[in-house]
Amino acid sequence: MSPAFQDLSSSLVRSSPLVALVWREEPGRPIESGAIELLARMGRVDGFTDGARVLLDDLLDPASLDRLDRVLGAERASHENEGIVHMGRVACAEVSGDDGWGFAAAQVWFEMTLEWRRTLSGTVCHAIAIDVTDTVALEEDRATRTSQLQMLIENTRAGIWDWDRRTGIVTVNRHWWEALGEPAVSPHISFDQWKRRVHPDDIDRTLHEIQDHVEGSTPHYRSEHRLRHQCGSWVHVIDRGVVVERDASGYALRVSGMLTDITRQKESELRARSAASAKSLFLATMSHEIRTPLHGVLGMLQLLADTGLDEEQSEAVRIAAGSGEHLLALINDVLELSKIEAGELLVDPRAFHVDPWLDDVVGLFRARADQKGVEVVVELPEDGIGWMRSDDHRLRQIASNLVSNAVKFTDDGTVRVEAALVEGDEPRLRVSVADTGKGIEDTSRIWTSFAQENASVGREHGGTGLGLALSKQLVELLGGTIGVESAPGEGSTFTFEVPVERAVAPAAPDPVEEDSEAPPLEGLRILVAEDNAVNRRVAKGVFKKLGLEADYAEDGVEAVERCAEQRYDVVLMDLHMPNLDGFGAAEAILGAEGAEPPCIVALSADITDEARARCDEIGFKGWVTKPFQIAELTAALRRAVA
Repeated sequence: MSPAFQDLSSSLVRSSPLVALVWREEPGRPIESGAIELLARMGRVDGFTDGARVLLDDLLDPASLDRLDRVLGAERASHENEGIVHMGRVACAEVSGDDGWGFAAAQVWFEMTLEWRRTLSGTVCHAIAIDVTDTVALEEDRATRTSQLQMLIENTRAGIWDWDRRTGIVTVNRHWWEALGEPAVSPHISFDQWKRRVHPDDIDRTLHEIQDHVEGSTPHYRSEHRLRHQCGSWVHVIDRGVVVERDASGYALRVSGMLTDITRQKESELRARSAASAKSLFLATMSHEIRTPLHGVLGMLQLLADTGLDEEQSEAVRIAAGSGEHLLALINDVLELSKIEAGELLVDPRAFHVDPWLDDVVGLFRARADQKGVEVVVELPEDGIGWMRSDDHRLRQIASNLVSNAVKFTDDGTVRVEAALVEGDEPRLRVSVADTGKGIEDTSRIWTSFAQENASVGREHGGTGLGLALSKQLVELLGGTIGVESAPGEGSTFTFEVPVERAVAPAAPDPVEEDSEAPPLEGLRILVAEDNAVNRRVAKGVFKKLGLEADYAEDGVEAVERCAEQRYDVVLMDLHMPNLDGFGAAEAILGAEGAEPPCIVALSADITDEARARCDEIGFKGWVTKPFQIAELTAALRRAVA
């Protein structure tokens, strides 16, 4: 056979799945016709010629050869001269070939029908063999996938279900029942029976999610709900499914899916939330307990500073007050981080003028910089930045931390604070704080809570390493970015960018109000409800300094009684007191019948959002946080009587 003809023959044979064979029942079963075609299907044409002796026994695998022996053995034992037998699938011996990655074995399968006939010279066998190798491969692949899926279901214990919407029957596997603590008494459950197992608080939402999917509004069905366990408890599950059959009009006929028990995960989340809540409660309580005596310390220091001290005594008071303010700042930082971690810190955007805002931030640290001989420079665009909308309080915290650090770590030179508006689809406020200080060797550590570049930093300059960690989280909370460029001995440049919105200046105040003087405080009738004796002493000193007098109540019960006896213009109410707290006392005072109720202002070390929200709900007209500056209290009183 010429090479060209051999290639053509091989190509034609391979294009047809059918092979016709003729062989004689002699040792080895020599093939008289069809050998080349069979070999071509097996990929073994090379090396064979037309005259080559090809034995069928050499081409079949042992199992198929054994079956052929038994069939023809039965034929020899019969008295018939001819017959037809459907052999079914037979496999040729595996052949190996180079598939480009090495030698790989391949199996070729045929569906064979055999016709035998006795002649004087022996038995002749004719066979029609159809190549079903691809079909067998698909079946094996399907069987493998089915086995793998079954193994996955068994290992994950997933509850499989199939809902026939025509009959309302849901077919489920045993793992579906096991999730509900019941034996697999039946592979079927009605849709109505399933609905009765869903938690009453979840059923409407879950049915809505199912309806959205079967109507085509969502690409798949997913629902997180609770099902009733056999023992009466509730099992948290995630149910996922997809429509697998629709009729010609698009109506969903069948939905199949999988149920996963997530009860342990939910319990873990509940424990985590409980731990976070306990942590927040602990921090809030400790903050209140620390702020209360700190209010006494800082309050008495304010009063002491105005008693005609000499220079040395004034310096001592100033240092003590500065230390107290530093402690207060640390407490605030810890609480802010705690709120961020608990997801309780909210963004409160409002319009503010960037230019004076930045001057105010930098002004907080000019005195400290002047003492060290460090120049602080503020750079703004020639036309300024103007009014923007963002959370100016959070931005003030971020910028203050950066400027404070720059002044702290710079002993000689300059701290340069620059602000600019980055134009674009979403304007961004960029603030950079550059210093000529010691620089940073390891910038990766500085963003971690309670971590500083190295231990010597804390010993030399103080601090807890909270400032930058808090700043980074606040920037990210506002949707911005923050980074640093620094090298030892070359200073540092911190830059943050946050998205802002352009805003307009608030309406100017009424001219009459603008020209009028602030409301006078003389003659103001004041009641202070405060259970701490030191804080009452601070309040007396502050009011004496302001030329005012006040009455005092040691708990909420006494505050209610005093307000019933006489009328007060303002009640400064501590929130946490024995017998009756400030919330209950305020409700009783504001709910009393008779004369116009007083203006109640919270005077508390509790700075939680929950406390503020409750005060607003009750009807408090102001808030002064302990420790406070005398100017803060004065401003709160003026707002109250206005």
